[in-house]
Amino acid sequence: MSAEKFEGNERAMGEETKESDGEAASASSRSSDEEGGSRKRKAQQDDEMLDNRLDFQKHKCEDLRAQLKLLDAGTCPEFLEQCKAVDSKLEEELAVIALLRKRHVDATSSLYDFDVAAAQKINRNAKSEIKDELRSSILDQIREIDDTMKLEASTRRISQRKLRSKTKCEEDPDAAGEGGEKYADPATCVEIFKRNFALAEEEVDADLKMIVDSWHETAVEFRRAQDFISVTVEGGLLMYDDLSVEKGHFILVQSEADQTQARGVVTAIRRKEIHLKSQSGGKWKIQVEHLRTGRVKIFPGDTPTE
Repeated sequence: MSAEKFEGNERAMGEETKESDGEAASASSRSSDEEGGSRKRKAQQDDEMLDNRLDFQKHKCEDLRAQLKLLDAGTCPEFLEQCKAVDSKLEEELAVIALLRKRHVDATSSLYDFDVAAAQKINRNAKSEIKDELRSSILDQIREIDDTMKLEASTRRISQRKLRSKTKCEEDPDAAGEGGEKYADPATCVEIFKRNFALAEEEVDADLKMIVDSWHETAVEFRRAQDFISVTVEGGLLMYDDLSVEKGHFILVQSEADQTQARGVVTAIRRKEIHLKSQSGGKWKIQVEHLRTGRVKIFPGDTPTE
């Protein structure tokens, strides 16, 4: 019984071992099939992905070619959009340029108007100086002629007076023999004068007034001669004593009448007048005759500051 039972167990174990080996083989076969299917599916997926990628690149290339055609035709939307931005920027820059040009034109126009006004002012000043110089020259000539006429008239009257006096003395020789005492009394002096000169009372008064005026002028000239300063004007050059002055020189002017001083630049040297201009822009002139008489004196001035 035990031997049979043992054999039965061995057969059962053998069968189980066969079944187990069969299952293992079956499992191994299924595993190999599954791996093969998995690789096959993966290969199919890779092929599909590659096909999709190629299709995508193909469509993209077609789109780019179409976009290039639109760009060449000038109808590309992106190109038009960017052109609008560039055109807008250009308009802004042109507006700025136009504004700057307008400002430049306005500034140039203002500068032109200023230069024209300055030139016209210089022209007016030049004409005014010419007019003043001519007026002064004409007045000087008129005064010289008047002085000459007065001198000639005075000389003629004195000659006539001497002639009448000589005639009166010849007619009344006793009048010339009176002594020096006849001039002691002014009234007697006048009577003797009237008797010796055949003149009316009005003429005598006029002559006496002329004598007084002539004496005064002679006295003034004599006083001036005592303080005479050598002053000459020649060729736009003023020689004041040992001082040489030309146009553009900076000098100090002193008035002896009120003891005031002023500095200025010489702008013109005329025969009768010296024109000056101060640093503040004021203009004035001095008479050459006043330099001769000492009424006005000039000295070298310091270099003017700018």
